[in-house]
Amino acid sequence: MIGGCKRSWQGSNANSWTKQVKPVLACMPVVLWACVIIVLTVLPLMVILSLLPFDREPMIQVISRFAVLAHLRHAVEWDKWAHFFLYAVLGTLTVVSFYFAGIRSVLRNVTFSFIVGTGYGIVTEIIQTFCPTRTASLHDACANIIGVAAGIILGNLVIGFDRKKGPDIDIPYFQ
Repeated sequence: MIGGCKRSWQGSNANSWTKQVKPVLACMPVVLWACVIIVLTVLPLMVILSLLPFDREPMIQVISRFAVLAHLRHAVEWDKWAHFFLYAVLGTLTVVSFYFAGIRSVLRNVTFSFIVGTGYGIVTEIIQTFCPTRTASLHDACANIIGVAAGIILGNLVIGFDRKKGPDIDIPYFQ
């Protein structure tokens, strides 16, 4: 008893703490994936490979072959597919994280996810202009944006938006 009233951590303080922490925890996968993207954006590929704890020689040989093929005009541009994949995962994580953070409106969730994903994709391309081992490209930025859009569609399929009944999946921690 303090000042005539009993204080409990189980009362309203716990509920307000949960309401404040829940959105932060829900968005952590997005933050972690964004960190992966920025590391891949800034560091040269050989530096990233040198950080791996196992034998890198077979990977370096495979990547060198792809790098040679990438310079040929008729080769598939695997770099654009890498951009697409990285940002599709970012778009999916953003939609799902915003949903569990409390943004339940489909339009608002998609809008916020698109702004965050495309903004981050454009910023990473701008950052590449300052890295001596990287180059920025309008084609890469377009692949980023298309990847975000595909990820948003996939994210909405994952959480099963149905305006009448809510999501089909259930994560007990966020209930």
